[in-house]
Amino acid sequence: GLPGKASVSPIDLSVLSSTPGAAAVDDAGKTLLVASSTNGSMTVERLNSGGQPQMVLSTAAVSSLTFLRKSQTALVADSNLGQLVLVRSAGFGTPAAEVVARTSDGIVDAAGISVSSDNRYAVVANAANRSVIIVELATQSAKQIDCACDINGISSLDDGSVFQLTERIDHPITVLQLSGDKTRLSFIPSISPR
Repeated sequence: GLPGKASVSPIDLSVLSSTPGAAAVDDAGKTLLVASSTNGSMTVERLNSGGQPQMVLSTAAVSSLTFLRKSQTALVADSNLGQLVLVRSAGFGTPAAEVVARTSDGIVDAAGISVSSDNRYAVVANAANRSVIIVELATQSAKQIDCACDINGISSLDDGSVFQLTERIDHPITVLQLSGDKTRLSFIPSISPR
């Protein structure tokens, strides 16, 4: 989500050569990362107020992307390659990409990505196999948590320690809680129709 004091900067999307897909805005509201399809592959470009698009990353298929908190570093999930890519200087400067998790770590379709409050962990929601992958970014170690729920994305409910995985109110809402190295899945009962 946006910080408490959101700022607004106009960004012209008409400068893009193709229809935008997944997108992310930095906490300052000054840089937009946009994934778009070009010649059978996906590119992630950055747009700043009044500027031309600049390529940040080229990959097979971008399913989700996000900035780290109060940072110009971004995470990009490639669902075709089953990779989570950390891109330093995604918002400005010369981008440097590094794969931090792979299919062997549990990355499948990456329906959504979020980040812990301290930027220590990336939380990747896989809808296809109904699991969550928690990646410690510094060590690139990953652990998979099966949630037995119909994941349709991920959103931080607070400052980055509680994440909502499901949205339907006619089914229990599933949340993931991170506390240090500990994780816990909780279920909020559904609202019964009257």
